[in-house]
Amino acid sequence: MPKVNTEYWENKFIRNQERDIRKRDQLVSLGWEVIIFWECEIKKNIEKCVQTMRDLLMRN
Repeated sequence: MPKVNTEYWENKFIRNQERDIRKRDQLVSLGWEVIIFWECEIKKNIEKCVQTMRDLLMRN
């Protein structure tokens, strides 16, 4: 959490989480499978993220 303007950032993070849940639910209701990769996951091990995508694509 940033040390400056903490209330703003806290509210922004909450709104972002609520938006993300709402958008994910909308996509799922349309028949999409939602996969979430965090930026830090991609930076840490992109090969693992690519393999996850391959595995999911091969499953379908």
